[in-house]
Amino acid sequence: MRRVIFLAIGLGWVLYSAAFAQVTISDSIIHFEKGQKYQTLYVRNLSHYKTFTVNTVALEVISPGDPKTELKPVTDLFAAPSRFIIQPRSEIPLKIFYNRDDAIDSQKVYKLRFIPQMEALKPEGNSQLITVITGVGALIFVEPDDKKPKISWEREGNVITLLNEGNVNVEVLRKDICHSKKPEICHFLSGKRLYQNGSYQFVLPEAFQSENIDIDLMININKQRVTVPVEAWGLDS
Repeated sequence: MRRVIFLAIGLGWVLYSAAFAQVTISDSIIHFEKGQKYQTLYVRNLSHYKTFTVNTVALEVISPGDPKTELKPVTDLFAAPSRFIIQPRSEIPLKIFYNRDDAIDSQKVYKLRFIPQMEALKPEGNSQLITVITGVGALIFVEPDDKKPKISWEREGNVITLLNEGNVNVEVLRKDICHSKKPEICHFLSGKRLYQNGSYQFVLPEAFQSENIDIDLMININKQRVTVPVEAWGLDS
C-alpha cells in the first residue's frame, strides 16, 4: 500500500606531525534561501601555538546520494577571502557568496572544503618531516525558487520504504522505535539524508506488525513527524 505525504563528505626516518580537527567551522550545514546573496560563518583555530594557512575549495555535488555522484569545481559559490591565515586560539568571520542568476527548479548541493596548511618544521639529520592536517567542510544547500517537499512511503510485509519525490532534500532522523505495549522491544532507525529521488528502506521486527510507526523528518531546520499506519500491512488496527 502506498501513501504520499506533502511536507509544510627509503631513506632515513619519517616523522609525522599531526593536527587533528584543530581548525573548525561554526556551521557544517548552510542553506541559501531565494534572495540571499551571502552568509557568514566563523573559522576557529583551536591550537594553542600553531598558525595555519587555510585554503577553501568550492565543489558542486552532481547527483547527490547516487553511487556515481561527482564533485565539480565551481565559481558561482565561493568564500571571501578564499585563502587566509588564522592565528592560534583565534576566530575569524568568513563570508560565503552565491551568485544566483537563473531560476532554480531543484535544490542544488555544494561542498565547501577548508584545507589547513602548516609550515613544516626543519628536519634534523637523516629524516623527513611530513605534516598531516585534517580538513573540515560545510554542506551547502541552495534552495529552489519554489520549494516542494514531498515524501511517499510504501509498507509491505515488514518492509517500509520511503521515497523523496520533492525538489529538496529530507533527512530521516535516527531514533529508537519502541513498541507501544512492550517498551522493552525497540528497533533502532539509523536515519539517512534523502536527496531528490532518493529512497530509504528498513525492515521492522515481527513484533511491530500491529504498530503504527512514527518517523521523524528534518526539512531545512524544521522537524516534522509522519506516521506510517498499521493498515498498510493489510491488518486491522
